[in-house]
This record gives sequence, C-alpha cells and structure tokens, in this order.
Amino acid sequence: ACFVTADKANSKGAAGPAPTNELVLYEFLNAIVRISFGRLNPEFGELTMEHQDSILPVPASLDKTLQDAIMPRAHRDDAADFRAEVMTHSAVKAVIEQDRTRLEGWFNKIPLDETGKVTQPQWVTM
Repeated sequence: ACFVTADKANSKGAAGPAPTNELVLYEFLNAIVRISFGRLNPEFGELTMEHQDSILPVPASLDKTLQDAIMPRAHRDDAADFRAEVMTHSAVKAVIEQDRTRLEGWFNKIPLDETGKVTQPQWVTM
C-alpha cells in the first residue's frame, strides 16, 4: 500500500502521467525514508506521546531501519553463482583484461572500511 501511495504521489494528478504501479529509484528511496521514520516514530504528529519520549530524526531512523530491518534481509548470496556463471565466459574475461587498468583505478578510489567493505558512511562520501 505504501508503494502504491508513493507511486500515486509522484504522478502529479491529472496534470501528469498516470501511476504505473511500479516505483523508480527515487520513489522507492522516498518510500523507504518515509517508512523508516513512520515505523520508529509511530506517535509523530499526535498531540500526546504516550509511548514515546522523543522523536528519532529522519537520518537516525533511516540508518536504524537499514541496519536492523533491510540489510539483514538483503539477498547477497549470489556472488558465487555469478562468478561461476558469468565470470567464466571468455568474452567477459577478455573485456575485463582489456579494461583492467581503468577498472583497477576506479576500484582503488572506492573508500572501504577496515574490513574491506563499503558501508553507509563510505557510500555517502562517494
């Protein structure tokens, strides 16, 4: 329901295109931000906050939602399949070898954390 609402919100009503029942990246990100704030601040906008002492700001809400709800459920186990299926093709190997210096230059610019991964703070700095 939230994704349909986000899609309709970006359709600009009668003046714009009709909702497509699919989200583009900015609509999806908008929905994630709104959901993260709403789920961690359920009493926001009410006159009395009976079950919550303070409001968790949007950046903190988004970070907490990403760390606690989204990233643990993110599908990340297809790297081995990708290596086995795609990286073994001779055409792929040839393209990588042809552009190796350019690719290495690009990869060397990626800010990694101490574990060799890109985390949210590193992603934001890119």
